[in-house]
Amino acid sequence: MTVKKHIMRAVCAALALLAVLFTFTACGGTPEEVEARRSNVLVVEHIDSADERVSGTCFVVSSDERYTYALTNYHVVTDAPDGITVGSGADERTAELVGYYEYHDIAVICWKTGDAEYDTIPAEAFVAAEEGKGAWSTGNEHGRGKLITDDGKTVTADAVADAYRLGWYAPGMHDEGLPDGKSVPVVEYTCSVESGMSGCPIMDKRGNIIGVGAYRSEDSSRYYGVDARIAYAVYEAAVIDGTFCEGYGSLNERGKEVDLSGSG
Repeated sequence: MTVKKHIMRAVCAALALLAVLFTFTACGGTPEEVEARRSNVLVVEHIDSADERVSGTCFVVSSDERYTYALTNYHVVTDAPDGITVGSGADERTAELVGYYEYHDIAVICWKTGDAEYDTIPAEAFVAAEEGKGAWSTGNEHGRGKLITDDGKTVTADAVADAYRLGWYAPGMHDEGLPDGKSVPVVEYTCSVESGMSGCPIMDKRGNIIGVGAYRSEDSSRYYGVDARIAYAVYEAAVIDGTFCEGYGSLNERGKEVDLSGSG
């Protein structure tokens, strides 16, 4: 093979590598950013009053040498007379509920950090979804403790009233429907959702959180997550403000303003 052909092959290989790097960069984010978020995702379980095991997903928002705080869906951790556990095997921890809003189906749980290490997700990483942009869902598949990640596409932001008619559920809502004039912002996306992924983070390619939780329409054609900014406001009330929050009303009704303007 001539020197010229060697050079041409080297140039082609370099161009191919650059193309791959450009493609990934165009999707947004780096492997490190995405992995940092995924490493915060844990299995959360409890035994309910009917002696049935309930498995879901939570993800760590903040952690220090004493305590770790995570977000999940309220329906994942309600009715837990014998307590809540996070993680599995040697990494299993006992957690407690420190704040929730039924109406938004969002809960904050806490456990002693021990020797575990987690990354903190800053407030500015909880952003509005952008229609048509890529999204990842990462959660506990079928309660087996196996975290899966599916690369999908965020479709639109919608009102929960639309999702509810298709089978969206939150405790206290399924019998009465939504209160008159009330809606909860949700993100609609096409990421695959499996049983056990309730409470999982929905992330954009930059590792920002755009939604929390996984809900399917009855025909499994549409998927939803609670708007991430609502979820962070619940975390803020429970952890940063230091007040145990519970209730059915919206955060705005209770004096906690949630800015849903902007595109994230």
